[in-house]
Amino acid sequence: MARLVFDIETSAQPLGNFDEVQQEYLLREAGKIPDESARAAKREEITRMFSLWPFTGHVVCVAMLNVES
Repeated sequence: MARLVFDIETSAQPLGNFDEVQQEYLLREAGKIPDESARAAKREEITRMFSLWPFTGHVVCVAMLNVES
């Protein structure tokens, strides 16, 4: 039986691509943190995850490999 391996590379859209309401929605968890430095760290963590979410990232490359050959 043939085995195929797929690799999908994604990239995050910049935060500036989203309007004010969308940014507020995406960063709402960071807004709940009272400490400014912790809030900034949470915002950074959220924006790093943008490439993994379907509405904030986009596919840049799809690769396929037939393991048998």
